[in-house]
Amino acid sequence: WTIRSFTYRVSSRSDALVCPSVHSSSGCPSARSTFAVGSSKGTDTVVSAGDDGCVRLWKFTPAGLAEHRRLAVGLGWVNSLCCADGIVWIAFSSGHVARLDLADQMSPKLSHASVSPFCLTSIDVQDGLVLVGGVDGVPILIDQQLEQVARRTSSHSSAIWGARFTGEGHLLTVDAGGHALLHRIDGRTVETDFGEPLVALSRGVRGESIFAGTRTGVRKVGSC
Repeated sequence: WTIRSFTYRVSSRSDALVCPSVHSSSGCPSARSTFAVGSSKGTDTVVSAGDDGCVRLWKFTPAGLAEHRRLAVGLGWVNSLCCADGIVWIAFSSGHVARLDLADQMSPKLSHASVSPFCLTSIDVQDGLVLVGGVDGVPILIDQQLEQVARRTSSHSSAIWGARFTGEGHLLTVDAGGHALLHRIDGRTVETDFGEPLVALSRGVRGESIFAGTRTGVRKVGSC
């Protein structure tokens, strides 16, 4: 599952190590915000990344979360990440997607590729495919070797803020204006009206449902 926030501010308290919002606690003074947090099923590792471009791995301890590893990737700031099967997928402002393999957490393997000339804002993974969206409003599919598979011609008129796989291989994207598009597996794109603007998309804890943030709360908008 993935949690995204554009207002997740860094704590400056002396006991900040017990709080997952302390993305900059280990000495990277340029970090101000954590934009992406995620964890993978079956592990005790939490991953965070933000405006300093560093990716941090955290472990649960009796005192709370403690930083385990820090990777200075150098591909711009991170807007979104997701975790699946021990792999962390990361979307960068530079248009790069990075693949971080956590099989060996003492020496995680990182690979990356440029998939867009635009800042990427959202990422999701399912069944061997990775879905990314960016400020150009166009959803892109890549494979797990970071090769582009498809670039959808139907796009939003503003930046994509959320992108998720739904059931039956469809794609659901939401733009900065709260408009939702359902990109069908047959190539058709349908504008989806949920009765109110959507401002975020996230999988549920069990990974079976998609939830959206709205101006009035949270609602279920699809199944995986």
